[in-house]
Amino acid sequence: MKASLDGGITHIDTARLYGNGISESTIGNYLSSSVRESLTIATKVGFEVNRLQEFMPMTSKVFTLMRSRFLGPRPQVTNYSIEACERSLSASLKALKSDWVDILFLHEPLLATYEQIERLLPWFKSQQSMGKARYIGLAGDHLIGSELHERFGSQFNIIQTNRVNDYSMPPQIQYGFFRDLSESQKSEVWRKVLRQDFDGMMLYSSKKPSRIDNLCKALSKQIGDDGDI
Repeated sequence: MKASLDGGITHIDTARLYGNGISESTIGNYLSSSVRESLTIATKVGFEVNRLQEFMPMTSKVFTLMRSRFLGPRPQVTNYSIEACERSLSASLKALKSDWVDILFLHEPLLATYEQIERLLPWFKSQQSMGKARYIGLAGDHLIGSELHERFGSQFNIIQTNRVNDYSMPPQIQYGFFRDLSESQKSEVWRKVLRQDFDGMMLYSSKKPSRIDNLCKALSKQIGDDGDI
């Protein structure tokens, strides 16, 4: 956390599901109120949390490893009810030691039914009205170009997706897309994305500095070809 903030990172993406609450608690225990004001924090609702792991993280970690070895990983359980989402957000705010999150996402909405999302929409809007969430969004896989986006996209402020299959859609915060692409494919993807001339943000992260260097080269080439971006 210190290295990230010292390095200029200002956006933190987490979820109640990540570490069954341990991720959020770790973030909340580190951040001071003054630091909080300079960050955007996103969290998500839609999955049940293992209460044992939440309150006894080390004991539960050993138990989970043993269970995974002999029985396989524990299946993740979705719960898109208003009551469950209310519990989840309350627990997130408590763990983050914050009165609000900057972005509140519905986690993996493709696993939900249209009826469940329609029931949740007023609740999401109410969290904005109360100041508990500054923006609301959908976060999951293959959202772009889907019926889900067409039906509900205009109701949410942000779409966060793992893969990009249709470059005609509005701005996205994108994760995990470049891992298996060749260098030539990566350059073509950046050219297509940058041609959209959209307002918004793109977050690109990597453990390998060489990938950041390649991104900078692709951006420089695009600026040289098409002018200012």
